[in-house]
Amino acid sequence: MKTGKKVTGLILALFLFVTGAYGNSPNALVYVIHGIAGQDLGLEPALPVDVAVEGDCTLEGFTYGEAVGPLELPEGTYNLQISLANPDTPCGESPVIEADVPFVSGEVAVVIAHLAADGTPTASKFLLNASSRYPKFRHGPNVYLHHTAAAPEVDIKLSRRFRLKHGQRLIEDVSNGAQATEKLFPGHWSISLFAAGTDVAALVPIDLAVKPWASYAVFAVGSLDNGSLNLLIYSLNPKKDGELELVTALVYVIHGIPGQDLGSEPELPVDISLNDQCVLTGFEFGDITDAIPLTPGVYNVKIGLANPDSPCMEPAVIEADVPVFAGETITIIAHLTEEGDPTASVFSNDAGKRCFLFRAPLVVHHTAAAPAVDILALRGRWRKLSLKDVINGDQGVLNTRPGPWKVSILPAGSDDPVLGPVEFWLKNRMAYYLYAVGSLDNGTFTVLQNVVPLNN
Repeated sequence: MKTGKKVTGLILALFLFVTGAYGNSPNALVYVIHGIAGQDLGLEPALPVDVAVEGDCTLEGFTYGEAVGPLELPEGTYNLQISLANPDTPCGESPVIEADVPFVSGEVAVVIAHLAADGTPTASKFLLNASSRYPKFRHGPNVYLHHTAAAPEVDIKLSRRFRLKHGQRLIEDVSNGAQATEKLFPGHWSISLFAAGTDVAALVPIDLAVKPWASYAVFAVGSLDNGSLNLLIYSLNPKKDGELELVTALVYVIHGIPGQDLGSEPELPVDISLNDQCVLTGFEFGDITDAIPLTPGVYNVKIGLANPDSPCMEPAVIEADVPVFAGETITIIAHLTEEGDPTASVFSNDAGKRCFLFRAPLVVHHTAAAPAVDILALRGRWRKLSLKDVINGDQGVLNTRPGPWKVSILPAGSDDPVLGPVEFWLKNRMAYYLYAVGSLDNGTFTVLQNVVPLNN
């Protein structure tokens, strides 16, 4: 195998356990996944590559996190070559990874080019002891965990959201290149990584919604030292022809800066790029995007004044590196600091993680040029909920129920509202995210609202 600084990642995941038809196949079934973010090699984050199998250019412009398959391959040894993408001459660059990988008929295996514990590129092959017949699959493992990141040994902790029987698993001393398997009951679980033998977190808990009859391939990727450690999670659903589906993050983006507060036109149109890819142009004050699916990883966010002729080419007024994780929903909002300077904050939209039958939570964010505030929510004469001393950059949750509510924002410790009471009719199983924006001193103080269905 050839390696070098410009090495890409390739995961070849073979799952032979989904349906009876798969069990009868004399061939290997191959899924191909691009598994290394370019930042860890000093290259562009998407790190597009071309992949050749036995000299045939099979994949062109294949990017980090992308998956294809299943591909059927007869038994044999296959030469794989991975090179940096060349749109003009696909697979025309010199290979930066080359390997001869054997596939045995009926074998269940994972071959992954990844980072070793010391951060150097390497490759590993894993065997999966999965069931070969769909009716038996319920007795086999449905979660396959792989340590393929630049990190030392870790302990993997799996926790069920509600602490019922069999609600926690601990897999100890998992080293780079090792694999673990678990059978998990359907429901919401979290996956956490800790430095082996300690309670020192190496990765924040990441949610995994385990569905009946689906299986999951989980790969720890990235680098602990670089701050890029993350999980790539793929679900394999027999109801969708065995396709691998990446569990993405969902991101909302909000423009929360009135132009008057910066001496500009009220709409203050801006352009926004993620990892130097222009994703939003002419984005105006008060605009809120739909949920944007993103591959887990670290994203460099740049916000600059809009330029219709050359979008995203103006100098960044706000810039931040934002990590996103599989299955999470977050909001990135451009807003003012308490002192009135432009900034951006990232908020987790986790109000639905404890979703019961009748819930309609109000989630309030302080993103305005204003000192600490109190939030008051009233329903009728007797029902009262409040949040105290919410400062700029913070959020709080009011556990409201469906129905009519009146919401007021007051200076901390005061009884004189600066906004409201504003009437809201809250619908069941919807979360209401409120963002206080603008400036008290300039008279632009107002509230933006984003309504999102609660998680199941």
